[in-house]
Amino acid sequence: MEKKKDNDSSTDGDFLNSDGVAKYMHISRMSLYKIIKTDDTFPKGHSILSGKVRNIKLWKKQDIADWIISKTAIKSEH
Repeated sequence: MEKKKDNDSSTDGDFLNSDGVAKYMHISRMSLYKIIKTDDTFPKGHSILSGKVRNIKLWKKQDIADWIISKTAIKSEH
């Protein structure tokens, strides 16, 4: 069985899955999951498939970009 490559998702579209969000942000998936769990301001994403085994969410790329900008704006104010 071939191991899935980290962050092997496209960031070209308007919507990103979790791998695409991590790639877009230049972070690991584990770092993304930590942000999702600990930062209430991070965009919630949209569940497109919910099941017993797997839950697939998509995020609007613009929402992620706006969140990054808001974080850099907060830091520059201090």
